[in-house]
Amino acid sequence: MSKCVTLTLPKIGCQGCMKKVVAALGTVPGVEVVATSVPAKAVSLRYDDGETGMEQIEVALQEIGHSIGKQEMYQERARMFSIRNNSSANAIAHTL
Repeated sequence: MSKCVTLTLPKIGCQGCMKKVVAALGTVPGVEVVATSVPAKAVSLRYDDGETGMEQIEVALQEIGHSIGKQEMYQERARMFSIRNNSSANAIAHTL
């Protein structure tokens, strides 16, 4: 079953950091990065809990020196709607 989560990563400081996070998450089977935000220090992703879990995601982030500050599960349709209709979406979220 597919799950969606937004992770806050307190150590994110620049787009270079975020690219490393996206690359690390890309090595975890069943994980797809949906959106990133350097200003919010957040990454939203979708993962197949039949292939992987939050433990594997957390290990991949720890291997590059990042830890999860906060995680928020969401329903994909509701989250995508709020990003599209938020007037500051361009400043807050960069969709990959």
